[in-house]
Amino acid sequence: MLFRSAKVVVAYNNLPAAALQERHPIDGDVLVCGKSKEAREAVIALTRDIPGCRGLDAGPLANAIIIEGMTAVIINLNKRYGGEASINVTGLEDAPGRS
Repeated sequence: MLFRSAKVVVAYNNLPAAALQERHPIDGDVLVCGKSKEAREAVIALTRDIPGCRGLDAGPLANAIIIEGMTAVIINLNKRYGGEASINVTGLEDAPGRS
């Protein structure tokens, strides 16, 4: 089967879609989950092209369920407060900088 070699990665769930589509700067972190470290690193590299964003390796694909739950919370916050919220992780001294 062809799909056995596919490398699944979850990312960009917590960024405002409209700002991504319009290529507006976004002050947010992209939490990247996936089974393959190489695939996660490839997505993190792509994230460097999004102004204001930073890609963070959030571990295995099993962590994606947590990120999906966070997305629901962000959507509710945006509805309640009329914004375009995203996630910012603080306190990571060795993490890459924002683009």
